Amino acid sequence: MVAQGAGNVVSRRCDEQKPRCGSCCRLRFDEPCQFTVAGPKRKRDVAETRTTLSTLPETFTILDLELIHHYTVCTALTLGDAITLSVYQIQAPILGYANHYLLHGLIAIAALHKATQVAEPCKYVRKAMESLNSGLPRLQSLVANMANESPHAITMYACFVGLYALGLPAVQSRPNNPLDDLVEAFKLIRGTATVITQTWLQVTHGPIGPLMQNGIFKNFDNDVFVIGGTGYKLELIARLADVYKLVDGRYLKTPVILLKRIAEWFLPDSGSPNTPFKQSSGMLLGWPASLSFEFLDAFRQRQREAVIVVAYYSLFMRKECWFHGDWRTWILSAMDELNLPEPWAAHLAWIHSITTLA
Repeated sequence: MVAQGAGNVVSRRCDEQKPRCGSCCRLRFDEPCQFTVAGPKRKRDVAETRTTLSTLPETFTILDLELIHHYTVCTALTLGDAITLSVYQIQAPILGYANHYLLHGLIAIAALHKATQVAEPCKYVRKAMESLNSGLPRLQSLVANMANESPHAITMYACFVGLYALGLPAVQSRPNNPLDDLVEAFKLIRGTATVITQTWLQVTHGPIGPLMQNGIFKNFDNDVFVIGGTGYKLELIARLADVYKLVDGRYLKTPVILLKRIAEWFLPDSGSPNTPFKQSSGMLLGWPASLSFEFLDAFRQRQREAVIVVAYYSLFMRKECWFHGDWRTWILSAMDELNLPEPWAAHLAWIHSITTLA
């Protein structure tokens, strides 16, 4: 409120004591104060407020809010390890609140995860598709002009697209052509790697840096294949070494080396095929993201060397990792129908024996 002494042209801060405020008493004004309430905002201020409100993000539904909560308290825990958990659980939502296409991606992943936990998953599968489709056009436009956008949000969204590529088929029924569908999933993941390559240096030391620093490519050496470990881990790495000798061409040898690195990272030095191992979505997605288009073409054409390399990757696609679902069963079943010759058939038989024990 404002107090104005009669005949005065200067408004004074009022302490609202009546009939005369403290300011008038101190200044010895004789006439009583006139108490007026400050008027409404100017039209220009109202117009500016209205303009600001119009730029606020769209209103999310109750289902969206449910899935954001589910992501934070449940889904994020399934994606990160001790090093990267804070990225998925804390940094991704924070980035999403400022970049709403990322929030749509986060909701899509939460919806897929939720679909694996309910008896009637259709609602959540539809929501996942809807949410990802809401964010993709925005991402595509941003990639062309990343200088003015958050590279952290773009990179995080690319990671979510990779999870979605494997997770969507995993929560649905068995595809008619699992190997062809896997190629398409790998191509989508490979595409996200193109985006991440452009943002790598900018995000490595930022809020999502642990995803980059703890990835499959850390300290990677293309030409070293050292066999180590004991028990199942030793046998797996020894068989990968055998495949490495059999295949020809860097486009085939590099994926085998990377599988060895995953085995070293995931598997304990002593243990059996059913021994729990460390889960890291970044490591698991890093392998298909690294595949060359030459390798993907070879796999699409059912080149036996590429088929066996993917068969070994399937050993890490465990059902307890929700976005893998039944992928391993589908892949190996489809490979059985190819009637591979030796020595590839022996490798596939060993992989089958391992999955029976796991």
